[in-house]
Amino acid sequence: MRSVRLIRLTAIISLAFFIANCQSHQTSSAASSGVPTHVLSYTFFGVNGVPKGEPTVDSASAAKWTTWAMSNIPMSKQLHAAGMKTIFYTNPNRVAPRDKAIYSSDESQFAHDCSGKRILVQKGEERYLTDPTSPAAARAWKSFANQAMSQGQFDAIFDDTAASTGSLSALPCNFDQSKWIDEHVDFVQSLGVPVMVNALGDGDLPHEGKGASATYSVSPILQIIARAKNVMGGTFEDCYASPSHPSNKGGDVTAGSYWEQTENTELAVARLGKIFVCNQRAAHEAMADAVTARTFAEASFLLTYDLKSSMIRTQFVSPSWFNLGPEIELVALDPVAPAPQTVDSLRSSSGAYGREYRSCYIAGSPVGPCAAAVNPIVGGSRPFPFSGYSHTMVLQGAGILDGGTITSSGPAPGSIASLTGVVAFK
Repeated sequence: MRSVRLIRLTAIISLAFFIANCQSHQTSSAASSGVPTHVLSYTFFGVNGVPKGEPTVDSASAAKWTTWAMSNIPMSKQLHAAGMKTIFYTNPNRVAPRDKAIYSSDESQFAHDCSGKRILVQKGEERYLTDPTSPAAARAWKSFANQAMSQGQFDAIFDDTAASTGSLSALPCNFDQSKWIDEHVDFVQSLGVPVMVNALGDGDLPHEGKGASATYSVSPILQIIARAKNVMGGTFEDCYASPSHPSNKGGDVTAGSYWEQTENTELAVARLGKIFVCNQRAAHEAMADAVTARTFAEASFLLTYDLKSSMIRTQFVSPSWFNLGPEIELVALDPVAPAPQTVDSLRSSSGAYGREYRSCYIAGSPVGPCAAAVNPIVGGSRPFPFSGYSHTMVLQGAGILDGGTITSSGPAPGSIASLTGVVAFK
């Protein structure tokens, strides 16, 4: 009897040892594969002393899922020590009297219309457009940025509304778009430190027409990213998920020509080898209630993304205010076809847009080949453009640190409804 028990005990110990070894080997293999556990990501940890939904999670937990964090001076050191790159918010282009560190009474700091009046920003608080050729404006910005860099620990400076001409009382006298961009290239380069510009989408894009029939084009601000040597990348607001450009009233995702030019901007920035921040948002919508919009945005992002340059920031709200969803865990590698010049090359004969990847991972674990497909057209379903896919991505819950999950266990892809997207797996 003792002999039998001993044999059983030995077998149990051996089995446990075998399982432990397998688990250890699997963990080691995933860790040694070189596949990141998430795509490039970006979130807010307070802005210039004003906590805008500052996350309640600890910095060590946040660092596991965050590449870049916007922060204030005191918190920057803590976040940087945890392993995140940090960025400091500035807006030298539109300044308010309350901006003591960057606003002055020197009239040469500001842009003027042809009657000699300052140009007022007709949105929000009292602010005025600055003149990018003004030495006073350059000195004020440089002093403010240098103070933040010396007192905190920042890797870059954020330049909000760079060269934007939206929501203004008038354009600068004798305005010339090409000259305006040239002046802003010089203005940004005068700072002398790494800069991330915000205005690739600017909440809008140049366009002709109105509503769903409008035809959009890529923003000229892309030239600043291409030409300014210290610019590391740019932010695109209303990126795929947005209540502002849905083309279907009351929707949460972008569509049509606006969606196409968002994709083309993502491709263009990747070709430059710089960072494209895809800023997805909703109208005060909780992350857990926005699964359809998040799925559409994720599939759209994957269509034209580049692992080294495409970055996600979401403004869907999670309980902890750490607003990154588990979809950032999906890393797609080895595309079947190289990145196209424009997204139009990814459009199938059925009308849906799609792109396939040979190797896909969730949190570093392989899940086989995958494909992203999107129907950004208002009205009518489109067939899934590929064959052989038996499962789809399923998002559940809220943020990645609030219990939100991503799996590849959904049903096989069928037709893609209007203004929806899907990520499928073989």
